[in-house]
Amino acid sequence: MASFFDNVEVTHRELFLMAASLVLYFLFTVSMLLIVLHMVRKSYEARKKVEYLENLNEYTKNLEMVYDNLRSFRHDYINIMASLAAYIDEGKYEELGAFFYEHILPYKKDVTTKGDGHGLGLHIVSELLSRYGNIFHETLMEDGLFIQQVRIS
Repeated sequence: MASFFDNVEVTHRELFLMAASLVLYFLFTVSMLLIVLHMVRKSYEARKKVEYLENLNEYTKNLEMVYDNLRSFRHDYINIMASLAAYIDEGKYEELGAFFYEHILPYKKDVTTKGDGHGLGLHIVSELLSRYGNIFHETLMEDGLFIQQVRIS
């Protein structure tokens, strides 16, 4: 049985054109593959940069919240110290001593979920301030962070 290709004669020029076409097709395919890989890499880098900036933004917000809480605590601490100073200025040393030994010195509960020696601040502040009628204390949790609010009337 005879084949169609048995009678086909290929000239050198045609053979060269076929080889050149295959080489060009190969080069085009490799070029397209390199372009796609480059675009995928750039897309990955852009996503990582966005993720980094989002994390940086969240960190900055948390840092600002910590700073605000520290300012609030400092303000409240100054008010408590002013109350202690008032006891001293008025010469109410017995009341000051009772206040100190009954409310400031003893910390009987050391409960924490963060391990020994950590996370006692909220508990200590709550226990200390809950003993006074003129101090209003509130603990809030927003976005996984504790917020302390203390008001002295």
